[in-house]
Amino acid sequence: MRIGGMQTVSEHIHDAKPRQRVQFSTQMEMRIINLVLALLVAGRAPAVTTQGTSADLGARTYATHCASCHGENGEGVHGTYPPLAAHAADLVSKTTGREYLIRLMLSGREGEITVKGERFVGVMPGQAALGDGEIAAVLNYAVTAWDNYQLLPAPFEPFQGWEIAAARIPQMRNVVTFTAEQVTEGKTTYEHNCQDCHGSSLDNGEFGGPPLRGARFLQRWDSGSVASLYTYTKTKMPPDRPGGLSDKVYADLVAFILRSNGYPSGEKELPTDPKAQEPMSLKRN
Repeated sequence: MRIGGMQTVSEHIHDAKPRQRVQFSTQMEMRIINLVLALLVAGRAPAVTTQGTSADLGARTYATHCASCHGENGEGVHGTYPPLAAHAADLVSKTTGREYLIRLMLSGREGEITVKGERFVGVMPGQAALGDGEIAAVLNYAVTAWDNYQLLPAPFEPFQGWEIAAARIPQMRNVVTFTAEQVTEGKTTYEHNCQDCHGSSLDNGEFGGPPLRGARFLQRWDSGSVASLYTYTKTKMPPDRPGGLSDKVYADLVAFILRSNGYPSGEKELPTDPKAQEPMSLKRN
């Protein structure tokens, strides 16, 4: 969902002729007054007051990371991605809804979910690589956009960056674990499925694939968990058949990518269950 396309009042006034300035400003003021009065009469004034920069950040983050699945207007995709319109505020209204939404953004989820009687089966990659402020802003956007604010509990406290930072702590308690055998298997998978785009050294692809090793890769994933990287890889790769490989093959592939970025192998295999991967921090000490 993008907030845009609407010219500001100052831009309207700047473009207008002198006689039109007062008239247009008055019309806008009356619309705003009528809207506020209507909300007050309904007993539901907008629940969230955020600075313009924060609201813009939420809209931009949603457009970049969420709209492709959940829709520009939060409508979702039938059977795959649940709607956020008339639903996100529902979630935050539940007793543990606030914590659930934060965990959902950080770790993602996979499996069946039912929303308003409709069944959805899909995968949401974790977005832990986003900054704390970005996650807070996009959550505030999702729970207030598309008239969701009318469903929010009163009073409602906007999500804050410190909440996101605090939620990261419990999931960052275990080190990454994978075996040398997984690295070997993952290298074979990489050469057959990924090398054309990402290159023989994971950062010299001929067809525009982003680097999978080095500073850019580490900057993208350093603040997340193995679950985020695994889920992203599984849902996006290979581009012509995302999700077309087995869970074990994806785990082996992730092990190879991690080893190529200096993470050490060990005696325990990297599990295929994202829930078991969530506590494995990619943060470099």
